[in-house]
Amino acid sequence: MRRLVWLAVAGCGGGSAAVDAPIDASTRCTATFTGNFAETSASDGCAMTGSGDGGDVTLLLKVPSTTLGTALDGVFDLGPQPTPGHYSSRTVTSWRMRAAQHIGDGTCLYAAGSQQVPQGSFDLMVTEIDDAGIHGTLELTQYILGFPLTDCGDNANEYLTLAL
Repeated sequence: MRRLVWLAVAGCGGGSAAVDAPIDASTRCTATFTGNFAETSASDGCAMTGSGDGGDVTLLLKVPSTTLGTALDGVFDLGPQPTPGHYSSRTVTSWRMRAAQHIGDGTCLYAAGSQQVPQGSFDLMVTEIDDAGIHGTLELTQYILGFPLTDCGDNANEYLTLAL
């Protein structure tokens, strides 16, 4: 069964910063998970921009989840000069979003990305790019991959919505 992860993040983003530079701590993000589990999480500083290969601008995400006991980490290469508009797993050549949940002696991997099998998918609508960062909405579908003898739940996908 295929599932979609929807992630909602309000006002996330940072200026053009180095990949490891945190965004403004006052930035608030809200993530909504559906699929294998249902959760809404809110945090400060879950999104930032950075520099990728060849100077491309990257959107970096660190979305916490109490259910997973960790954060989903994401990197989306938006190219050398991103502009408002639609980006997707069909148009962005390098992207990933993943987290590992430890259950007993096993692990459930929540994964999507251009180098992941199965790949998953995302749609990112960028509405504005300013000094505070990238603003818009991200909708993501991730596959849940379980190690042998690990019960990761009834669904094969998790869906996330994020408003930036």
